[in-house]
Formats: sequence, C-alpha cells, structure tokens
Amino acid sequence: CSSRSEGYSLVVAEGICLGIPILTTNCTGPSELIDNGEFGIIVENSFIGLKIGLLKIFDNPNLLRDYHLLSTSRASISIIVPLYNKEKVLVRCIDSLINQVYENIEIIVVDDGSTDCSKEILSKFQSNKLFVYSISNGGVSNARNYGMSKANGKYITFVDADDYVSKNYIESLVDAKVDDVDYIAMGRKDVFKYKINDVKLKEFYGEIKDLPEEFYVNGFCHSVWGKLFKKEIIDLNNIKFPNFNISEDSCFNLEYLKMCKKARLINVREYYYIH
Repeated sequence: CSSRSEGYSLVVAEGICLGIPILTTNCTGPSELIDNGEFGIIVENSFIGLKIGLLKIFDNPNLLRDYHLLSTSRASISIIVPLYNKEKVLVRCIDSLINQVYENIEIIVVDDGSTDCSKEILSKFQSNKLFVYSISNGGVSNARNYGMSKANGKYITFVDADDYVSKNYIESLVDAKVDDVDYIAMGRKDVFKYKINDVKLKEFYGEIKDLPEEFYVNGFCHSVWGKLFKKEIIDLNNIKFPNFNISEDSCFNLEYLKMCKKARLINVREYYYIH
C-alpha cells in the first residue's frame, strides 16, 4: 500500500528494509526495486494475479525467512540443532534459542528419526524463526550436514539439543566478529547435577597458527558448539562432518581451521554444556 504523503517506491523501499516481502504489479519504480524474486514478487494487475502472488508467499514460508535474512544490516545467523530422542530436555533448548536477544537468526532443527515425542513437542512452538526437518536416522554427522545444506545465514553455529544457551549467546558471538576473522569461539559453562563450572577461554585475536595451547588442552577444538563459522568457507571448501560419530566435531573443526587465516577467542561463557 502507499500513502498520500509518500510515493509508492518509498513505501516499497521501507518494506524491504523491514524484511517484509513485497507484492506489486509490473509498474515503473517498485518492480525495479524488488528485482522479481529477490525482495518480492511481481504479479499481473488483476485480482487473479494478486491471489496467485499471495498463495505463492504463504504456501512457501521459506520465502518469508529469506526476505528477512536479506533485509537487515546485521549478519544473518543459522543455528543448527541435530535432534534424536531428546523429549525431556528439548523445550529448554528451543526456548533458549527462540528467546535470543539477537533477532536475525534462523533455527534449523534436524530431527534424525526420533522415536519419542520430540516431533510433537516441536510442533507446539509458534515461531517464524524455527524450521524443522525430519530425516531418516543417520547419526549426528548426517543431521548436521543436512542442516548446513538448508542454512541461509551468512554464519553458522551449532547447538546440541540437550544443551542450552543464554539469551546473549548469538549476540556475543556476533559482537566479537571482525572483518578479517574467520573463526570465533567462546568459553562455556559445564553443567553437572549439583553445580555449574565456568570453563574460561583466554582472549585471543590473531593467526590460526598462533592459537593458544589451552584451546586444544581444554577441549575447545573438540566441539563445534560455542563457535561461529563462515558459511562461505564451508561451502567453498565442501567441508562436512565425517560419516562416523566419534570425534566428528574435532575433524570438522580442524578441516575448517585449515581454511582460515585468523581467529578470535572470547572469554564469554554463554553456552551451557550438559554432562
């Protein structure tokens, strides 16, 4: 729609900035702005054309997600959660992700053939940030690889379904981002039955070859959660989790680090690892 005080093209531009998909006829100005399929859909100037356009948008919720991720000036983040039979702890994990302070996210849950009530629990969440995919059971590596194939964000992070994060988890990773940094890692909180231990990570910014010894000694290289990865590096080098479920995180980390130049480690502990 447009108003008396501002031109139609200006309204379209505002909609793009807000992440709202635009539905317009093929008229000069708006049609040039949206670049058919990039920020909206161009339809015939008729009731039938309008109906077809609306159906195309609402029949494909991924369109709404893609427009949102493209529109904001802040980096888009894909959070990948492999899931297998975690009905007792799943709500805690998904709640912690949906309630992130950082808003430009998509939460990709890959249900790896769960046989409990995990899928039913997921169906009760009402969030346009949450996208659930169901696949045949193939292990955590296969589930994460599938999740990466569906990711639309510029950056990827991983969260295990039995863990949870603070509301500032994504915000802290993004705030640590520097243009020439390819890899970001944070400290963690180890959660036991009766206590929570802080596992600190010494602040670092520099070449991959100079990563401090504690990064390896304290096990930070053996997990993919609590990290921020560039999707471009993953895609260009076809980096995937190996087809086995022992030390698969370590293999992915090391393969990724081989393709990086600089890393940043932050002494922030927003990830809660359940023992």
